Amino acid sequence: MKIVKALIPIALIAVFVFVMNTAFIFHPFIKSIPELFDDIENSALNGDWDKASEKTDALYKELAQKKFRWMQFAIERKEMNNLIINLYKLKGCIKIEDVSGSVDALYEMRANWSHLGS
Repeated sequence: MKIVKALIPIALIAVFVFVMNTAFIFHPFIKSIPELFDDIENSALNGDWDKASEKTDALYKELAQKKFRWMQFAIERKEMNNLIINLYKLKGCIKIEDVSGSVDALYEMRANWSHLGS
């Protein structure tokens, strides 16, 4: 009985540590986000603003509605907010068809994404 009483807190702590490190564990296996970055960059450089806008909306759905739901316990809220702010900058640059601003916002998002959870 004493062993069970000791194992329960240890097991709970192990579960909490695992949950808090899931971004570090699963982050390298998420390929959809970098692919969307590439698609948006290619669309912006080629002047295909409608496609860039569609891909930006897809990126928002992928990040805010899917990935952040399970990563929210493993990363800082500030890191998530920085990505969302950069995403809105990107949307604005695409709306006014600014190539340099779009590429700048994308590279800032890439940097934030690569450091997410580390």
